[in-house]
Amino acid sequence: MGIRIAAALMVFSICGCSQKDKEPDFRKTNWGITSEQVKILEEAKLVMDNGKMLSYDGIVGGYPCQIAYLFVQDQLTISHYFFKIEHSADSLYIHDYEKLKKAVSEKYGAPRLEDATWKDEMSRGGNEKLGPAIRAGRVKLAAQWDTPTTEVWLFLGGENSQIKLSMKYMSKLLANMKEDEAKEGQGEPQSSEF
Repeated sequence: MGIRIAAALMVFSICGCSQKDKEPDFRKTNWGITSEQVKILEEAKLVMDNGKMLSYDGIVGGYPCQIAYLFVQDQLTISHYFFKIEHSADSLYIHDYEKLKKAVSEKYGAPRLEDATWKDEMSRGGNEKLGPAIRAGRVKLAAQWDTPTTEVWLFLGGENSQIKLSMKYMSKLLANMKEDEAKEGQGEPQSSEF
């Protein structure tokens, strides 16, 4: 336990800040820290480390999920929750999306943006058709919040007859580094985000 505390103190001194001075950007972390610093702070089970991404198995809001940390030049830039949820009824995914949207709104306030993007006008239907339309990939739901340092996105959509629920946290200052890296052909590892 003493080694873990000493390591955490070292992380904060390297960052030039302490958690008391600054609210974390994502979980216990702040944008710009290194992958080694994330490994010290993250308590979930590490399942992958490929040098550009750390992936953990965890529980968020009562839901099992993959927690992903993405790095550019070994600086934390983007983080994700990819929820591992399976339901027999499509409407239950919409319920999960709404439950998470409410929880995030309690923390950050009302969403700055809420959108249901339909693939085409013929796909548009009433609420009773929303679940199957999401599964078929004909509509995607999204909500977005802003903090001083972060864009937070909640997504619900379908691909290959599977419904996917995810959240993306993105540094406002460092996100352009990710775009520059993608232009150089070293883009983000394949994920289930849409």
